[in-house]
Amino acid sequence: MNRTIVLIERDPSIVEILTLILMNHGFSVKSLRFQEGALQTVQDVEPCCILVDIISVTEMGTKLCRQIKSDWRTMHIPIIALSTQIEAKGLKGVWADEVILKPFDINNVIAAVERQWRLSCVNTSVFEFADAD
Repeated sequence: MNRTIVLIERDPSIVEILTLILMNHGFSVKSLRFQEGALQTVQDVEPCCILVDIISVTEMGTKLCRQIKSDWRTMHIPIIALSTQIEAKGLKGVWADEVILKPFDINNVIAAVERQWRLSCVNTSVFEFADAD
């Protein structure tokens, strides 16, 4: 099963540590520093999960999440939002499947990624079964 993560994060030190730890847990990581072009990357890579840095909980700040969840090709891919903004908690269940506030405990990030990966495996199997009919 696909264990590729798309990581969209502007802070290179967070990208470095998350990439290293996710790879140690058996995931491959495609990282982007900016959200521009991210939707195309998600469509091309078809990851099992997306980790995205939400700088502000505004229409612009959540645009990528809204695009991913509105596109039939990507709407099934779980999004884990990483943010320093407490207001980001309100994104859970709307534009993100999980929200983790920064600074974060790396164990919480790994647990969330593993949980969403397991759920995406189930959802992908359901989609594949439905397509077989």
